[in-house]
Amino acid sequence: MNQDQNLPEENSLSGNQPDEDQISIPQQEKASEIISPPETIAPTETDEELTTYNLPLTTQEMEVHHHPHVEKKSFKEYLLEGLMIFLAVTMGFFAENIREHFVKMEKEREYMVSLVRDLHSDVTIISDRVSNNRENIAMADTCFFLFAQGDYKNTSGRLYYLGRRLSQRNFFQPNDGTTQQLNYAGGLSLIQNHQVVDSIQKYISSMAVVLTLIELEDIEIAEYRKSMNGVFDGIIVDKMNGDETHPNLKRLNYNPPLVSEDKKDINNLTVQLAIVKGNRVKQTERMLKIQSSAESLINLIQKQYHLENE
Repeated sequence: MNQDQNLPEENSLSGNQPDEDQISIPQQEKASEIISPPETIAPTETDEELTTYNLPLTTQEMEVHHHPHVEKKSFKEYLLEGLMIFLAVTMGFFAENIREHFVKMEKEREYMVSLVRDLHSDVTIISDRVSNNRENIAMADTCFFLFAQGDYKNTSGRLYYLGRRLSQRNFFQPNDGTTQQLNYAGGLSLIQNHQVVDSIQKYISSMAVVLTLIELEDIEIAEYRKSMNGVFDGIIVDKMNGDETHPNLKRLNYNPPLVSEDKKDINNLTVQLAIVKGNRVKQTERMLKIQSSAESLINLIQKQYHLENE
């Protein structure tokens, strides 16, 4: 009985004292309420921009390539390689020289073909000029004869015609296109045949003399025309001029009077005419030589360059 009575007391005692688990749970909750972790603040854009990341540095091992072992060349091998390079350069040099030589030969031949054509044309032009000069020389001699006779009433018509004919200029222009290139553009350096070069240079020099005489003739004709004013009537002279359909001078079928029969005026005229005639005589002599030189040069070039058909 005493034991049973004591049990409730123990139970009551035990019931009055709470269990540790029962006490710890609410206390922990209160503690968690009291000690709460700090609120996390979301990083701003500025913080994100200023954030630095410390990444670990990584290094990779470098592969090491070992050069293969090369045997040293012997002196003979080096000598052979050098000889091969020398031969290659030398052959290239010779090949280039041969190519340039053929180009120069072709250019030289082109010059010679063109020169032969120009010379053929010059021969024809010179021949015409020589014939014209001879005709003018003969007309001048006739004028001298008629003035010396002084029978102007019966011969003045012929004197008007001959005097006007002798005042006309005779143009002469050789075909010097090729010779100009050869002489001034270095073309003569391409010609290998020295005999051809010498002949071309002589031809150019001779032609220059003739052209100088023709320039002088123009001045002399101008002086002769001035002297005509004192002897011939200008109105009569104009009647002899041709027209578009017949541009040649017309012969007079009558003997008009001279402006002056004074010996001084006639002498002034005949002196100027004699100067023009003398020039044309020199021209003719020079031109005949040039014509012969041109023909000889054509034959030489055709023979040396095998241009018989040119």
